[in-house]
Amino acid sequence: MGAGLLGRGAAYPVVLIAVVTSAVLLLASTASAAATHSKAVNGYIYGNDGKPLVGAGVTVNIDGNAKAATTDATGFYAVNFPKNQWTVGSMIYVNATFNSVLATNSTLADDSSPQRVDVHFMYEIPQFGGYPQLLLAGGVLGAISVFFLVRRGRTSPRGSETVPNAKS
Repeated sequence: MGAGLLGRGAAYPVVLIAVVTSAVLLLASTASAAATHSKAVNGYIYGNDGKPLVGAGVTVNIDGNAKAATTDATGFYAVNFPKNQWTVGSMIYVNATFNSVLATNSTLADDSSPQRVDVHFMYEIPQFGGYPQLLLAGGVLGAISVFFLVRRGRTSPRGSETVPNAKS
């Protein structure tokens, strides 16, 4: 019985060593997430027609740090963050503004530099807004059309009534 207790008691140091080793590895892996170099973020801003937008305002945010740029003649932008302003796994938020319309994209920061993040503006008609508003406006117009077609079918113009099966 004494050997059984000794055998079970000997497992505790092994478990303790495993727990301590796991904790050290976990701390080491989170420490390696800190950036070791500056981060360049760049990309292209595209209009709803798929063509690059010239002169779009771009703001890139990582970990609460913001950098601004303007797209060049090819729709390209580029910003740089020092190594103390970003970490691997942080979210990169890119906001583009063109003609008072905002488009966004986001991705996780990886260890590569530069990291490309493109932004595409969605189809929009200023009078209707984006797709949801356009669909709503189309649905309302369709309902009005159906209403008038149904109403027109109930009445016929004067003098156009025909009597079915009438013999001459």
